[in-house]
Amino acid sequence: MKRGLSSIISAVLLISLVVILGVIFFSWISGITGKVIMLEGQNIALSCENVGFQTSYSGGILYVSNIGNIQIYGIKAMLFKEKSYETKDTNEFLDSWPVNGLNPGSAFSGPVSVDLDVKKMIIVPVLIGKINDGKEERYSCGEGYGEEIILEE
Repeated sequence: MKRGLSSIISAVLLISLVVILGVIFFSWISGITGKVIMLEGQNIALSCENVGFQTSYSGGILYVSNIGNIQIYGIKAMLFKEKSYETKDTNEFLDSWPVNGLNPGSAFSGPVSVDLDVKKMIIVPVLIGKINDGKEERYSCGEGYGEEIILEE
């Protein structure tokens, strides 16, 4: 008597293997390409180069002026302490950021909630763009596009 897999079982196993490999390949390719966020017809990462803003800090008040031509939806703050740092989103350290962001030519000032041991802040712009399905998505430009503020001693 011959022993082995029947041709039906072999075919099912082969088809299952091909489907599983296809799913793995598709997941891998999707992870590489990622989602593209667009702002004004270009990749939002390229828009960060066109953002212009100035910041200053005095007496617990943060001042932000949008001197560019792109709306700044929000800001992130990298708060540096003696031996560590943390990143906070707009609503975590500011109480009154404009709901629709900071339009070109506009300015903002408001109190900042930071610990006393914070030595410096890097303020990074956050933009909003659209992904392929039309939904809005936030995009943080990164530390290289930020403004450094040394806090008063």
